[in-house]
Amino acid sequence: MDIEYYRELESKLPELNLLREEHRNCNNRRVDLVSSSGRAEMEINKVASTWRDFLAYHASDEFVSKAISLFGDHIRQCGPRLYQEIQRPNWMRSLYRPREAKGGRFFPLIRPLSWLGVTDWLNDFGHPHNLDLQGRATLSLNTPVQEQTSVRGPHVDSMHKCYVGLFYLRHADDQSTGGDLELFRWKAGCQQTRWPGRISKDDVEIVETVPYQPNTYVVLLNTCDAIHGVSVRSKTEFPRYLVVTSSWFASAPARVVGASLTGDGRGVYAK
Repeated sequence: MDIEYYRELESKLPELNLLREEHRNCNNRRVDLVSSSGRAEMEINKVASTWRDFLAYHASDEFVSKAISLFGDHIRQCGPRLYQEIQRPNWMRSLYRPREAKGGRFFPLIRPLSWLGVTDWLNDFGHPHNLDLQGRATLSLNTPVQEQTSVRGPHVDSMHKCYVGLFYLRHADDQSTGGDLELFRWKAGCQQTRWPGRISKDDVEIVETVPYQPNTYVVLLNTCDAIHGVSVRSKTEFPRYLVVTSSWFASAPARVVGASLTGDGRGVYAK
């Protein structure tokens, strides 16, 4: 991102003291401050117009299509659920049964049609249009660390989510260590669970680490083995600011893609 634009966003970040005392005093807890949809602590009109515009764009159909286009052919290799949820035409989607083995009785019969080259007549994911996805963009923070912990260990995001992007806004004076994004894979011989919300570190190994640094953006295709987490962060008085961008299938719950629902701890994540 252009550094001047980044500095403008950074200068207009909501202060930690805008949160209720009981929330800002939590140790290393994620709080969704404002969001383009669903649950958050604050109404979006409480932040600067620069932030409102930023979140609106990163939840837009235009941005969702750009993000999907980054993965192009990878989507075709990610199994029937991910491919079928977002492909066209509708008649093919209607034959898919996500809760049944191999997508149900009829899907294996038509699935070979999805592998015929670029298949523009279904959807060219390098140039996606009119995908059945809803974007979401959320300005979040992790509260200051009083006792060093990880805000969240290894996990896979909701199966209703197509991709997740993380944009980091580290404070210039933040000298803490950790808080980095860690990417994992299953260890050989471990029993693999599909769509696990929590995974023991004993069962996975680190493949890549993305440092928590200012003006850094990383985006992941959300598959059942897209395991990631946050490294242990040392004690610090500085919040860990980030923006979470994502897109959600039509099956997504209203709490993330529905009307805004703010205040009363709705944006505070339980440990």
